[in-house]
Amino acid sequence: MIYTVAAVIFLHIISLPIAVSVFVDADSDVGRGEIVVKLFFIPVFKKTIDTGMLESALSGARASEENAEVKQNAAEKNAKLKAYVTAFGKRAITRVRVRELDLTARIGTGNAAASAMTVGALRVAFNRACTVLGYVGDAEIEPDYGAEILRISFSGIFSLCIADTVYTACGALFDMAARAKRSVASGRA
Repeated sequence: MIYTVAAVIFLHIISLPIAVSVFVDADSDVGRGEIVVKLFFIPVFKKTIDTGMLESALSGARASEENAEVKQNAAEKNAKLKAYVTAFGKRAITRVRVRELDLTARIGTGNAAASAMTVGALRVAFNRACTVLGYVGDAEIEPDYGAEILRISFSGIFSLCIADTVYTACGALFDMAARAKRSVASGRA
């Protein structure tokens, strides 16, 4: 009797969806932004960002292209881990349930053509993400042709069961084993 009760409680916990809420708000006029991640609506991560630091980080990323060889050697060492994480991510994204997805943005680059291209690319990316996640939604993304401005407000509520995570991890391991078996077989041929 105790084993049956323990099994029912265990199955209930395994099938319990883990709800994660993500809120991102950034404004270049104010120069600040905020990222909040909540687990079961309890804040677990909160970070205030400086949009000026983002611009300097992007320019710093261009300067670090000189160290590409060092990065390539490190990437080769972690190739198996990256392959597993990629396989896990591909499987996990199809198991995620989206409860809410909202994006409101106003983007201006100072150049009308660049603003239109940026807004179009962001709309396509958002719609593609909605398609992959199986969510029907629309983003309010507007261009500002005359100013350099970035205002983004994003909120989303996602859930994933522990059982889905275990299933995804096992599936990714089986995919890795099958790839390794195929590569060994093709190496012998």
